[in-house]
Amino acid sequence: MWIKQSPAFLILFACCLTPCCRSQDIDRKIHPKPGAWDTLKLVNTAPTSNDARNFGNAFPIGNGRLGAKVFGVPAAETIPLNDTTLWSGPGPEHFDSPAHHEALLATRTALEVPDYVKADQLVRGMEGPNTQFYEPLADLHLTFPGHDAYTNYTNTLDLDCATVTTRYTAAGPDGQPTTFTHEMFVSYPAQVIVLRLTADHPGALTFTAGLDTQQHYGHTTVSANEIAVTGRAPIHISGPVVNAAIEWAPGKGTSLEAILHVTAKGGHIASGEGNTLSVTNADEAILIISAATSFNGFDHDPATQGKDPGVIARSYLTKAVPRSYQSLLDEHLADYRGLFRRLWVSVNGESPDKNAFAYQYARYELIAASRPGGGAPRNEQGIWNHDLAPHYSSNFTLNENPEKFYVTAEPANIGETVEPLIDFVNNLAVNDAITANVDYGTHDADRGCSSNYQGLLRDSQVCRITLCN
Repeated sequence: MWIKQSPAFLILFACCLTPCCRSQDIDRKIHPKPGAWDTLKLVNTAPTSNDARNFGNAFPIGNGRLGAKVFGVPAAETIPLNDTTLWSGPGPEHFDSPAHHEALLATRTALEVPDYVKADQLVRGMEGPNTQFYEPLADLHLTFPGHDAYTNYTNTLDLDCATVTTRYTAAGPDGQPTTFTHEMFVSYPAQVIVLRLTADHPGALTFTAGLDTQQHYGHTTVSANEIAVTGRAPIHISGPVVNAAIEWAPGKGTSLEAILHVTAKGGHIASGEGNTLSVTNADEAILIISAATSFNGFDHDPATQGKDPGVIARSYLTKAVPRSYQSLLDEHLADYRGLFRRLWVSVNGESPDKNAFAYQYARYELIAASRPGGGAPRNEQGIWNHDLAPHYSSNFTLNENPEKFYVTAEPANIGETVEPLIDFVNNLAVNDAITANVDYGTHDADRGCSSNYQGLLRDSQVCRITLCN
């Protein structure tokens, strides 16, 4: 950190923000706290309508990288899926401009007069374009024939298990009342989404599963028990405005691949109409979804220098598929509860208490949205978004969101969730060094003032900042 005083203002620049400790550097063998953990449940007795107005009411699950929203509609469920690294834009861009520095100097002159109206107009010359948008990854579609009529319905988000369980009674193939159960979680250790479908009568499970994406320039492949979809995020979205213009381009932008694998106990699996898989008369079905993008860091073009999302997604899937549902669930619970059960909250000894529950929910959602290695910190909507042009870009909005969303992290004993934000700020500091030079007239203390803008773009590792006179 370098500090330089000036008659105009004081610059304080931290080029290398590092946490006091990283999760891998300290002993995390923290004993679970005693508490009425089984009371931390949100229970809906009716499905949440699957439309834009109710997206925020659907139950969120996530592992810091992958996210899903569960509405709990029995007959026709659509589950939006997200990957925190899927954003619109062509790749690394720089919007710094010497014209911004000229606007800054003119603004200062107007303030010295003082002419605040003119200063307000001039300072707008320092603004850059809107940032790009956090994008939806894919959608899982589940259709259960005859399940429009149901009774005994519950949809439960269990904060202690980080699972969503939908349960209801509907007519089975033989017309007899049958209880159907859908259990879903997102595993951090396995890096996959897991969904188990069961019925309390043998052979009663019949459904179709589909996987698709709103993104362009991709294709869908269906095999005996898998569906794979690919695509590319837009290279530009105008906005944030209503009816924003969305632009895709072949071979450009961040690519994605999502793979759905279906196994069944009993019954039969076959490819169905419209790129779907059909499961007939099964006792149980396990659906595993793996996904990845070509994102390869903030300073790499995701199209020409990106990772292969298919290789990454397939790697996670190959490891997860041979394992039992119980094995994946046990591993998930051990990992998640190692964070969540570090702190129990009660108010006046009462449990449950709505205020204590709200605090635990905040902890739950931060764990779901921000874990080390996820690729990005929690954004404005968490990691859950179904819109190509979401409100406020579903952006980070660093003047308020990190303070608001991460305020519970350290006091709530889940400090690891802050690591993605620390990584993000460290990366941001690299580009901010360019902005400090070009837009604000600072320079590298060892090199003196530089007017070589292209040189700054090539050599962005500027850590020590002073003010150009």
